[in-house]
Amino acid sequence: MKTQSGELEKNEEYRQMLIQAIHSCAIKFPEVASTVVHLMMDFLGDSNVASAIDVIVVFREIIETNPKLRASIITQLLDTFY
Repeated sequence: MKTQSGELEKNEEYRQMLIQAIHSCAIKFPEVASTVVHLMMDFLGDSNVASAIDVIVVFREIIETNPKLRASIITQLLDTFY
């Protein structure tokens, strides 16, 4: 949440590093992938396009590697992008 405020000059860089770290954890530990999806939904509405693209890449990989989460992720994406 702190990275979404405009107070710090390196917020965008930190946000991208955070997304990449979460992505690595989700791939190494598939059992936490479902909780990662909920955390990363907040980054989709962000004004930083690079962060949103990174999140979509993470979602795409989670959907490909975890078919059980496919319906849940797509439902959440549809709710986000009404």
